[in-house]
Amino acid sequence: MLELLPKVAVLRAIAAVRSVVPLINIGQVLTLRGFIASTATFVLHSQALDSASELLVEAFGSETGRHARSAIGVSALPSGGLAEVELVVAVRA
Repeated sequence: MLELLPKVAVLRAIAAVRSVVPLINIGQVLTLRGFIASTATFVLHSQALDSASELLVEAFGSETGRHARSAIGVSALPSGGLAEVELVVAVRA
């Protein structure tokens, strides 16, 4: 479960990107910022986001999918969500 929720969140982010531009036009995945709802004692935020990073590399390739990343623990997310991501990509002209 720890890896599944960020993976689903990144799939939704990819779908949002695809609604604006064909995925073939993505030149580079620049950053992935993940917000993980957690308790004060949870410290595996980065590990929770690993599956999302791996999915981006798998989907876009080892060069285009490689990205900078931040994993942030938060006490709550909108609508009771458990994981949310922000994805920034560069689009080819």
